Amino acid sequence: MLGGGVLRVIALVVIVLATGAAAGLAVGYPLTGLEFGSDDAVVLDQSALTGIDLAEALAQPDDLPSSFAVSEEFSATVNLVGAEFCGSSVSLDATANARASKAYIDDTNNAFFVSEAVRAKDTTSATRYVQQLTSLLDGCEKGRYFKVEGDERIEVEITSPRRNPPLKLDYVTRTISPTKGGPVQVVSYFQVGNVVVALQYAGPEKAYESLMETVETKILSRLVPEQFGETVPIEGEEPLPTDTTIQPNAVDPSPTSSVDYTDESMPPATFDPPKTTTTAKSKD
Repeated sequence: MLGGGVLRVIALVVIVLATGAAAGLAVGYPLTGLEFGSDDAVVLDQSALTGIDLAEALAQPDDLPSSFAVSEEFSATVNLVGAEFCGSSVSLDATANARASKAYIDDTNNAFFVSEAVRAKDTTSATRYVQQLTSLLDGCEKGRYFKVEGDERIEVEITSPRRNPPLKLDYVTRTISPTKGGPVQVVSYFQVGNVVVALQYAGPEKAYESLMETVETKILSRLVPEQFGETVPIEGEEPLPTDTTIQPNAVDPSPTSSVDYTDESMPPATFDPPKTTTTAKSKD
């Protein structure tokens, strides 16, 4: 009863899960050696980020294109944190039963997206996991390695095409492509407080060039609204002026006078500043 597109996606999911791709098709390099190419990347004060909601740390339906639909069947199979990479793995010292995951299928583009969040026992454990993971992934010789699908060994190539990651530290992302063609995997691991967030897209290489960046930013806007939240105008209020030059009037001193326009000398504000809004919590 399933359409051809759905069957192709399910086949992709089965291959990804069976070969450990959903759990570990990723390669990274030491954080100190990455050239992110963006001055907008943020450094989080991890020790100050407490009480992170695991549900909000997952990719939500509104974070993804409308062609993606939640797959409850595959959500429980996600195992990105603690997965095997290049023949080895890194263990996270995690809080018991503190794990959440969600999977999405796009049968229009034969794509698959998985999201996982795991709470470590403390921020130090989360930081150590990301650091050890990048060190492990750096051990993949010459940027290539083999994965096994059934009786076939497939060589994959690791690249780093992204240039605008949201975080400068405690973060790694890589694209893994079969050297002879086929679906690619784009993976990201990053820390927010004592939570490790892991994401993976699997599907056509050109289907969603900015998908991972969009999802990462939306997750961070929920978890760290002070640094990533979007400011929106409040109905009925005037926007803040973009020109900060003080214009004199008939009763004010001229700009060439010696009067300083300090907070005490300026008239009181007659409006409330725009408020930062965050996306509503998921009710899953």
